[in-house]
Amino acid sequence: MTRDLPAEIVLFALLALFTIPLAFAQAPRTVTNSIALQPSSPSVLLDSEVRVDIVANNISGLAGIQASVSYNPAVLRYERAQEGTFLKQGGAQTLFLDTIDTTTSGIIKNIATVRIGSGASGSGTIASIYLRATNKGMSDLRLSQVLLATSNGTTISTIALNASVNVVFPDADGDGVPDTLDRCPGTPPQYAVGRHGCPIPPGNFSPDLGTNLSDVDLSGVTSFRIGVRGVGGLDFGTSNISLLENVSGIIVPINLTRAIEFSLHRVIVRSELFATFNASATVTLVLAGISNPLVYRNNFTCSDCRIISFIGGNLTFTVPHFTEYSVQDGSYCGDSFCSSLESCSLCSIDCGVCQTPVVSGGGGGSGGGGGGSSGGGGSSSKTLENITVSYPNFDIFRVFIDFTGRKTVSDQNTLSLDASEIATITSLPEGPVVYKAFNIKPINFVSRDMQLVKIEFRTDKKWIEENNIDVNSIKLYRLVDTSWTPIYTVRIDETSYSYHFLAETTGFSIFAIGGSVSTEPPEEPQPEDEQIPVQAPPQTPAQASSDMLGLVIIIAGVVVLVIMIGKLKGRHKKEENVSNPFLRSDSSG
Repeated sequence: MTRDLPAEIVLFALLALFTIPLAFAQAPRTVTNSIALQPSSPSVLLDSEVRVDIVANNISGLAGIQASVSYNPAVLRYERAQEGTFLKQGGAQTLFLDTIDTTTSGIIKNIATVRIGSGASGSGTIASIYLRATNKGMSDLRLSQVLLATSNGTTISTIALNASVNVVFPDADGDGVPDTLDRCPGTPPQYAVGRHGCPIPPGNFSPDLGTNLSDVDLSGVTSFRIGVRGVGGLDFGTSNISLLENVSGIIVPINLTRAIEFSLHRVIVRSELFATFNASATVTLVLAGISNPLVYRNNFTCSDCRIISFIGGNLTFTVPHFTEYSVQDGSYCGDSFCSSLESCSLCSIDCGVCQTPVVSGGGGGSGGGGGGSSGGGGSSSKTLENITVSYPNFDIFRVFIDFTGRKTVSDQNTLSLDASEIATITSLPEGPVVYKAFNIKPINFVSRDMQLVKIEFRTDKKWIEENNIDVNSIKLYRLVDTSWTPIYTVRIDETSYSYHFLAETTGFSIFAIGGSVSTEPPEEPQPEDEQIPVQAPPQTPAQASSDMLGLVIIIAGVVVLVIMIGKLKGRHKKEENVSNPFLRSDSSG
């Protein structure tokens, strides 16, 4: 059932609605009291929380406040607000109003709270806002549209004191990269660093032909490229190249000038000093005066280098691993020379007619093999090019021996190998798990007769699975004197039951097939993108007036509500209830 409101209630509400803004706008500013922003610390760490208190200083009779706070959204992010204790003094009830508006980036509008009863006096925290530090930089904290009022609707003149917060990050080595994102802490000051905090390798190379080293993880670079304009370039493709070294616990960069050297028709990669570069790659060399290029490795023709293109004097070819590569003007089919780029199937004029290899028995016995000889027949002795010895029942099942004219024989079938398995070798000092070990000895020739040996072997998938072996770590190891040395190995094939590999060496000895136990790589933290600070837009007078009006309406509404409750209770009493300070008047009823 509704009741008509007394006329004095409507009048009081209208007076409160229209006189409060006018009184606030005309009130003189003094320095006897203030509303201040006080951050919990003027300097905060990246990704930490900062509390900003809205503090009353020497305020008298405060019953309601409304204010807005602006900040730099590129540096800070609003999280929440909380009522303080100042207006609650004396056990008074308060209303912390649900009017906060954060739809405009960089400003928290309409922070408002009202005290029921007489106003509070003194100093204390009215409210607190909590901000998250999201980026390095400075943020001003500014109060705006501040409106204070007493319990009878009179505005309180005050001054607003602003503040600022500086967001910093811990950077122990002073390289400009936060410790939380620095993958190379403790970098010496003489090195420039990339965005991950690791030192950039020095080198005299052409920047436009190489990888941007300031923007990659230098501990494992994929698609690493490097080159010298007018001379040549390298592309390591998907190989994982580390450009850092650990020297006495300090991370330092590889000296690329020392590691890689380009010259006319030649590239040298010192993989014996920098093992990370002993990987397959694509090489481009700028050639002059060469019409029929032939690729050499360590001054011998490279049989497993593959020419991709030769256009406009630029030769591009692939290499299986790294050492010294050069290019010379080569031979051609029909020049009576069987080069490493030719074979009996490609050029029988130079290399002779292909012959079927002889396959010997398995199980650890010796096996002989035949191969095509270079040149024609009819001679009592031949300059041998290569032979292939096969062991169908061995995991080392095929051995290719390249003599390249170093061995002269009258009957190449007298050349063979003696191979046997060694069951007593189950592990190596370096740590790899041994699959199988073999002893291979040459028959009727010695190591100096050979240029290169290629050994094809296989490993059982069941053994790999049972021992949790990383298939990419499997290599052939050779016993040299008393040390086990890994030799160049690549995976070439796969069947339902095994993986096939090819290894290169220059001599025979005891060999072991081994691999490392698989480990899961650690997850790398993703760096946050740097943002450009953007200051919050200034408020117009029209917006300020509108926001002040919001508090006036709230206070007026509270006043009307309290008066209505008092009037309704008065109908059941003979005397008017005057206990509520919002209903007090100097005039008699």
